[in-house]
Amino acid sequence: MSAVLSIAFLEQTDSTMDFTSFSTETGKRLSAPTPEINVSVCVLNWNDPVRLRGCLQSLRDVKALNDVNYEVIVIDNGSTDSSRELVLNEFPLVRLVALPQNIALAAAYNQGLRLGRGRFLVILNNDIVVLDDCLSRMARFLTEDSTAGIVVARLLDPNGSVQERYYLCKLPSLRSLFAELSWLDRIWPNNPWGHKAGARGWDPDKIFQMEQVPGAAMMVKREVVERVGLLDEGFRFGYEDVDFCNRCGKAGWTLWYLPDARVVHYGGASVAMMESRDTSLFRFRGLLRYSQKYFTPRQYFILRLLVAGILVLRLPVVFALELWPKASVRTRWKGTHRVYLRLFWESLTATTRVAC
Repeated sequence: MSAVLSIAFLEQTDSTMDFTSFSTETGKRLSAPTPEINVSVCVLNWNDPVRLRGCLQSLRDVKALNDVNYEVIVIDNGSTDSSRELVLNEFPLVRLVALPQNIALAAAYNQGLRLGRGRFLVILNNDIVVLDDCLSRMARFLTEDSTAGIVVARLLDPNGSVQERYYLCKLPSLRSLFAELSWLDRIWPNNPWGHKAGARGWDPDKIFQMEQVPGAAMMVKREVVERVGLLDEGFRFGYEDVDFCNRCGKAGWTLWYLPDARVVHYGGASVAMMESRDTSLFRFRGLLRYSQKYFTPRQYFILRLLVAGILVLRLPVVFALELWPKASVRTRWKGTHRVYLRLFWESLTATTRVAC
């Protein structure tokens, strides 16, 4: 390749696709690869045109700094604002997948991944701003290492500091989940079971192999997806990226952190727009689904008891937030106690695979 090639935002005659009869059970094959496209960037959006504009603009601004051709696919997950008009009017060369309603995060991303025609597939949050030659560096790394299946960028706060909290490094274990759910990680950050223990030895300035990587800016080899499959659509919101990392590792691929590939990550936008009852429901169900897939029956049973106990202990806090003097707090937490009671019952009675 020449030192600098222009990046192709490939124009399509069918640039807008409306999945009016969407089903997660169909269309599981990837589109045929196209030699002219090195990378397919899949950006998921839900009711956030401001951050979506920043993400797409960054991809367009750095085109002269990258030596890979790539297409950009925006999956709009049932937005009711101006997000779709933004893409059509300001970024006409971006492919838009317009989902008629909001669906599971994994299922929505899969719609874009299936359409990707590049050798490498990128899962990118809409609250990401891509910097410099990030995509070239990630693609080059995967090209040079035949065993590498996934590489992730360095996530930066807007002030330039590394977002170390997103790099858990190790896959979840019963001990690490206990430290997380019991808030031991918050009370005693240096405990021997939690997040910092799993990330021991990680230097943010050095290339590092990990068991799990954050899904905010993840590049995957096409052959990895062809071998292990797409994201598990049984996860509604949360643990779909952890599950994918686990499956990749079990299939023999390695996962890497690449510090020289940098992005700014604003973070938390989608969560901030969701009610607490929804985030609680999806995340606890995702946790139960993940643990059922990968833990031993004994570990899974212990985790279910742990989840039930944690939910009971948190209920007084939930009740207090539902009665909080500030109206915005009451609105965000309204009905969460009913979700906690439902999850309590599910954690004690779950004997088959948990549906998210």
